[in-house]
Amino acid sequence: MTQDGDIITLKDAAQHFGFSVYTLRTEADNQRLTIYKIGRRYYTTPGDVKEMIQLCRVEQKARAFT
Repeated sequence: MTQDGDIITLKDAAQHFGFSVYTLRTEADNQRLTIYKIGRRYYTTPGDVKEMIQLCRVEQKARAFT
């Protein structure tokens, strides 16, 4: 099991969290996910993905009474 600070590839992160690599790259482009380029590969950490999930959270609206 990986710790929140362990560096993993985007492919591994996508498989572990149920996203596509394309989705993770898009979220990085939207500055909601921190990624690292080491050599030719891109990496992230489980902690960064968890933070991205919190940033993407949509608050539910309260029901309006009629």
